[in-house]
Amino acid sequence: MADQFDVEATLVGQIQSILYPNGLTAASSIGVTCRVYRGWPLSAALNADLASGVVNISVLPIANSIKPVTSFNEGWIGAAATPSMLAVSFGNEITFSGVPGAGQLVGILVDGLAYVYRSVAGDTLSTVAANLASMISANIAATSTGNTVNILGAIKVVGRTAVNVNLWQEIRRQRQNFTIGFWCPTPQLRDISASLVDLGLAATRFVTLQDGSDGRLIFADTVSQDQNQNANIYRRDLIYSVEYATTMSMTATEMMFGELVVGGTSSYS
Repeated sequence: MADQFDVEATLVGQIQSILYPNGLTAASSIGVTCRVYRGWPLSAALNADLASGVVNISVLPIANSIKPVTSFNEGWIGAAATPSMLAVSFGNEITFSGVPGAGQLVGILVDGLAYVYRSVAGDTLSTVAANLASMISANIAATSTGNTVNILGAIKVVGRTAVNVNLWQEIRRQRQNFTIGFWCPTPQLRDISASLVDLGLAATRFVTLQDGSDGRLIFADTVSQDQNQNANIYRRDLIYSVEYATTMSMTATEMMFGELVVGGTSSYS
């Protein structure tokens, strides 16, 4: 599910990617170490960082800033996933290829009766074929050789694979303001770091949250906070509004074989 903490964590990641375009192990875009995190900075740690020339950037929500937004998305949403295994039918034989990923489904339809095996860690194509052959043998003669299953005497044989899909449903939508605070040892570092992050965020229309939903990123305000601060703290706040959905999530499996009813008679395909 997407929640306030997901938005905060996503903003932290977005800011880090702006300041460290080559990764966190490389140098920052402004030439000094930048520490980006959720929540209010701790005084002792902040003072030590500022004394060492480290820029701190905090991300936290603004109290009482949440505004409900009308939601029009009531269905389950998810992207199709591609299995890492493939089943090919040739006559009474099913041959498997690819890599057996744990939790994937492999099925064989034999004369309208479905047999499905869910792969586990350590499976190979040979063990998948052997397990399916064993299941089918309870009703009709079946053998496996390597990655191939042979069903003796069957009229119609179909092999298919499927994989779990992560789905989410929007149950509420809101707009909330977040403060991005820059705590810097010099006014020059404050100006360059804040302007660089502001430019990067302003060019970003949507951010992808942990559950796969998107949050709409909108600039709201900015203000410098030098007054009444210690002499070695130069601060500027960027305020961005994020419109995001509260979601529920579930895991579903793609259908492998569908039932077709004609004239009161069921068949599978």
